[in-house]
Amino acid sequence: MRNTERIMAIDLRRSRFGYAVLDGSNTVLEWGSGEMWADGKRRGDFKNTRIRSVLRVSSPTTVVVRKSQYRGSLDSPLKDRLLRQIKRDAEEYSTPFTMISQAEIRRAFHLPKRGSKYKIASVIAQRFPELRVKLPAERRAWEPELHSMIVFDAIAAGLAYLQPDGISEPPE
Repeated sequence: MRNTERIMAIDLRRSRFGYAVLDGSNTVLEWGSGEMWADGKRRGDFKNTRIRSVLRVSSPTTVVVRKSQYRGSLDSPLKDRLLRQIKRDAEEYSTPFTMISQAEIRRAFHLPKRGSKYKIASVIAQRFPELRVKLPAERRAWEPELHSMIVFDAIAAGLAYLQPDGISEPPE
């Protein structure tokens, strides 16, 4: 049953990534974020060592990556390179790799197409009290997204994979 799997969920952005290791849908074992660069010094590959070491230590049954909403953007070569590396690392540890779309995440959280990511993040913070301090204030449309939101997006992808029929209320 998917709901009891240990998974590693990853969200990739233009210059940063967020990840979380979930042990079933009720426990977050580890979470974090990092930056990646493409400046010729291969620091993006250096930062991938964090993802690789978490993959090695946590021994997930599946690696789940949120699909990018935007195709053909300027940052895609760097993200594609990191995505290929994550796939290779998962293969090296014989761990299945899957991708999940934003539409699947919204469906799992019963969110309309125009619903905010903050609503998803607040459900996650309610489910995992240790993350409440990381929950940013709800932003206005003209404000930039805070960096801590990427961790919530990674966890949302993981929960949507574990409970595709809908995220239930948090356990008491």
